[in-house]
Amino acid sequence: AIVAKILDIKATQPNNCMAQAFEQSYYDSLPKDKRKRLLACCSSGIANPESCMGCYAMKPEDYDDFYPFFIKALSQYHKIDFTDKKHGVSNWSLAGVEGIPESGILDLSDFDLPVVSMRVRAGRNLNKYPLPGAMKKRDRVDMEKDMRNVFDELIANPAYGGKYVSITPGHECFIDRAEYKEYVDAHIIFKDMSTDPFLVSAGI
Repeated sequence: AIVAKILDIKATQPNNCMAQAFEQSYYDSLPKDKRKRLLACCSSGIANPESCMGCYAMKPEDYDDFYPFFIKALSQYHKIDFTDKKHGVSNWSLAGVEGIPESGILDLSDFDLPVVSMRVRAGRNLNKYPLPGAMKKRDRVDMEKDMRNVFDELIANPAYGGKYVSITPGHECFIDRAEYKEYVDAHIIFKDMSTDPFLVSAGI
C-alpha cells in the first residue's frame, strides 16, 4: 500500500523529489530490512505529497546503501547532475573580477558600506549519534551535553565570547518563551520545528 501511494505521488507530483527518485524495480531488489529503511527515509514525502524534497537520510550510511535513490533525488532538488564527475570543481578566486579591489579582498569598507551581520547555517552531526530523523529524545539530550563542552570553550575565548541558551526543559540554560521569541525574531535561533509538517513526518 505504501509503495502504491509513492507511485501515485510520482505520477501526480512532479516536484516531489522523493517520489521521482523512487523506482519500484530498485526497491524490489533490496532485502526486506533495507526496504524498511528506505521507506523510513521516504516518510516525509509520503505524508506530504506536495513536499519538494520529501526524503531524509536516517543514518549517514543511508547515502551509500541507497545511493541510486539519493543521487537521483538530490540531482533533481539541486538541479545538478551529480553523476557528472566534472561537477564540484569550484574556483573561489576573485582575481580579475570586475569591481573587486586590487587587493583581491572583498572588504565592505572598501565600498563605503556599513558592517553587516550574516548567519551561516551548517547541518552536521556527530558520529556517535544517528541523523535527526532517527534520534531518540535521549540522543538529543546527550548530543546537546556534548556540544555544550565545545561551546563553553568558545565562550571562554575572548575572540568569541557570547553565551549559551537552551530550549530543553530542565536545562540550566533554559530560556522562557519570551526570550526564545526574541531570538527567533532576530533570526538567531530556529523557529519551532514542531510546526513544520515536513520535518515532523520525517521524525525531525
